[in-house]
Amino acid sequence: MVELDGKHLTLEAIERVALFGESVTVTVQARERVARARVFVEEKFARGDAIYGVTTGFGRLANVSVDPQNAAALQLNLVRSHAAGTGAPLDVAAVRAAGVLRASMLAAGHSGIKLDTLDLLVELLNRGVTPVVPAQGSVGASGDLAPLAHMTLTLIGEGDAIYEGVRMTSADALQRAGLTPIVLGAKEGLALVNGTEVMTAIAALGVLRSERLLASADIIGAMSLEAYLGTDRVFDRRINELRPHPGQARTAQNLRALLAQSQIMLSHRECGRVQDPYSFRCIPVVHGAVRDAVTYARHVVEIESISVTDNPLVFVDDDAFLTGGNFHGEPIALSADFLKIAVAEVASMSERRLYLLLNGEERGLPLFLTGRSGLQSGLMIVQYTAAALVNERRRRACVRVAWRASRNGFSPTKSFGRRHASGVRRCTRTNRPAHRRSHPRARYRSRARTDSQRRVDRRGAKRDGRSARALKGTQRRLREGPTRRRSVHMLAAPTFITRLTWVWIVLAIAGLAYMFFCPQVYHRGDSDFIAGLFVALGLVAAFTRRR
Repeated sequence: MVELDGKHLTLEAIERVALFGESVTVTVQARERVARARVFVEEKFARGDAIYGVTTGFGRLANVSVDPQNAAALQLNLVRSHAAGTGAPLDVAAVRAAGVLRASMLAAGHSGIKLDTLDLLVELLNRGVTPVVPAQGSVGASGDLAPLAHMTLTLIGEGDAIYEGVRMTSADALQRAGLTPIVLGAKEGLALVNGTEVMTAIAALGVLRSERLLASADIIGAMSLEAYLGTDRVFDRRINELRPHPGQARTAQNLRALLAQSQIMLSHRECGRVQDPYSFRCIPVVHGAVRDAVTYARHVVEIESISVTDNPLVFVDDDAFLTGGNFHGEPIALSADFLKIAVAEVASMSERRLYLLLNGEERGLPLFLTGRSGLQSGLMIVQYTAAALVNERRRRACVRVAWRASRNGFSPTKSFGRRHASGVRRCTRTNRPAHRRSHPRARYRSRARTDSQRRVDRRGAKRDGRSARALKGTQRRLREGPTRRRSVHMLAAPTFITRLTWVWIVLAIAGLAYMFFCPQVYHRGDSDFIAGLFVALGLVAAFTRRR
């Protein structure tokens, strides 16, 4: 039995519910907090207070007031409009993991839902009713709006669900499980679709699988070393203490324990070979680095598992409704990217060891590990398949937390305009070549001023805040450079020269050509003066040109 109090939840408990069907219950203290928060919401609603998502629209419609009589319809419309995901459904384990995370977050008592809503969410887990949730549709910047909306559809008897291994309508699934759909009240639709539980669920299960993978990788590495007749001296405690990463120390300790009583290792102790290839010799370093990455990812996911990611949030003791940005998925997105990059390295190193074993004739192994070479191909194609999978794994391990390039460097979603979405790619706001952008002065000039500074300037005569003054000071220091000395290309020049750089250079070339190729005309006074002026302006423009 997993008890949810809104403050404690382990990854192992999430897995037990998601994969093994362990039952869930909400503690008495958590139920009391949820009830108090609901009373608070209803009191605010009865007084007619302006509350985001309760008496107003959503996103860019936040300034549009909604008649209190339409509060229930507002929440229902929100859920239906946001259930716009697409693609293949997420697997049952991921959805169940998201369900227990969602119940835990709501049990914290900062969302203002009814107890009946929380109870139904828990009963879906206990009775095996799993909403059908499309895998695509979550931007990340707004949390998991679309996936959570699909999960909420089942609570109101809409959409599809899986019950006893069969996909059916949510209404049928609830009826067969002996459950009754809820009617959403004020704020409930918003509370049920806001959050990061789906991405956190996927990351939580991924962390646990990665930890087991590393345990297996150490065992496989030890067995491969035995088969390759390699040396275990690289796992010596003294070597690995000189690079004191926790993961490296643990990996070396694991391998020492696995090979401690190996007769195979003792049989070739005096073989004369000095060292083995990287894929054997560097197991503690590589597996250790991956272990440290998995440890970091676990730390982030454990914090996210007990976080409240709703918006707005209810603070009963402070008599406050506060809007924030806890729904943003950046912490999980970054740690998930780190996790998959790290795990890809384990696969890459394992494939290289497989290659060496299949070509280990110098170590006394038959080619492709077959006893009847020629008649049988052995494990040759197994290594080909492994190489193909490693390449595919590397492609999938590419970082997803990036900005998709659009004309202004953002990939906007209309609800909140230009904003940081944890699935898009950051671009510079300049078309200047990279070797020019690298110079700090060029970077300053290419941007001129940040958008923030431009907006502050538009405030007119109002006094700038400390941040704006600090920005101006930074810009001034960039203009002046680290010292008062200026390089040749930073010499001051009139604006009309520097802005027409190429024009003056072309005129300078024309002036030189005029002087050299038309000597009979050149010696005329006026022509001499004009040609010399062109040359001088061209030289000034060339030396003051921006680098």
